[in-house]
Amino acid sequence: MKIIHLIVLLVFASASYGQPEKRYTILFTDLTGHPFQKIVTPYTPFSISPADHLKNIPTLADTMRIHKIVIYGPVQKYQEYLSGRLSREDFEEYVTTYKIDTTGFAKYNVKDGFHVYVGLDYALQKKYVVVDADNDNDFSNDSLYSFNIKDHDVDSVIKKAVIHAKIPIEYYDNGLVASTISRIELLPLGESGPLKYYRTTESDRHLGFVLHAANTLEGAAIINSVEVNILAHCRSLGKVSMGTHPHYYSLSFQESNDPEKRIIHAHMGDTIEIAGRVVRLSKTEGYVLHLDDLGGYSDSTRVGNYLPALYSMKVNGDGSPIRLNDAFEGKYVFIDFWGSWCAPCIASIPQLKELYETVRHREDVAVVGIALDHAKDLEKLKGIMAQKGVEWPGYWNHYNDMKLPSVPTGKLKISSFPTYMIVDKAGKIVYRTKKGGGGTKEAIGFFKKMLGEI
Repeated sequence: MKIIHLIVLLVFASASYGQPEKRYTILFTDLTGHPFQKIVTPYTPFSISPADHLKNIPTLADTMRIHKIVIYGPVQKYQEYLSGRLSREDFEEYVTTYKIDTTGFAKYNVKDGFHVYVGLDYALQKKYVVVDADNDNDFSNDSLYSFNIKDHDVDSVIKKAVIHAKIPIEYYDNGLVASTISRIELLPLGESGPLKYYRTTESDRHLGFVLHAANTLEGAAIINSVEVNILAHCRSLGKVSMGTHPHYYSLSFQESNDPEKRIIHAHMGDTIEIAGRVVRLSKTEGYVLHLDDLGGYSDSTRVGNYLPALYSMKVNGDGSPIRLNDAFEGKYVFIDFWGSWCAPCIASIPQLKELYETVRHREDVAVVGIALDHAKDLEKLKGIMAQKGVEWPGYWNHYNDMKLPSVPTGKLKISSFPTYMIVDKAGKIVYRTKKGGGGTKEAIGFFKKMLGEI
């Protein structure tokens, strides 16, 4: 079936490598040992749900609250948009950022979360908790748990008073409704450590709880004779399909023989460096991950090495990444890494304009800017370029992807702005700003001298 996104963002792997030398197939299973890892909204009270659609709400407490625990977040965002609490622009940015499939939103209603009843009887010093474990909006067929309020926030008791449940949850998959099971662990007696101080009043603390979810999968692969352990962390409290919802998963890779060698927050389409190899996360099917081994790793960030394949989007383009190296081929290239948020970058534009005016007539020279910005600031970026008279080609990447190895700043390990990089006609890096960024005058001077000696 066809998956329709409001905007599709493709992230290309390095094209400087040829066909994969080897492919790996990793089957993920539930994380063993301590699967309950994620603490859900520990700092603020959970959302309070209206009770008009719920049946048989317990009446044995004088103070109560019903919490709506959202498992599948996109539905809640969609409802906020329909109600006017979320603007169209913010909703579209959310859909674009997380590549949400919206085709089923208007067709079907899904059970995207579940309810938890919490009641307090201060006369008896009792706290009552009911989890709607079968998710039928009816508390009469669920277990009632009772706890002593005086045990709230007592570390020795918190971990012993635990409620486990398996909640049936629905989500959208290829525009249709799919089901999954969310395994949760609820700690009714509050927060241990500093988290307890984020509740504003005593009743808020007593009406709250901590929720953990078993939403992490594990797998392993032998790469370059090294065992690599892989964890897949799902942003949803319920494990949705990796095949149709790869954007929900963040993957971490760690070499078993060296804990320091690890990659975190990798996503589908990224190219990573692990166990001495360059590996691309090529695709997922169900709960299976496919990796492509693209060859041995060599450090391409230093002067003297060849510029790796870089992918960015045109500032005035349609949002599709393009391979910048094609435009660099056979040219001397001056690259300015900047952003609309970077005051020194903007201050340097007049000097870059002067450089561009002196070389714009030369077909063997290219001056380009690669900005790192949030999608919401793209118009601001365009405005600065127009106001300052920037006429050289402009490209950009998402700020949140700054450290990803599939993004120029991540691949080249750029963390200071502005950073300037100069590449010769053979594609070799011949100049790079020293750590700390800046140095506009020095970089321009080096480039002019290089061109003058040719």
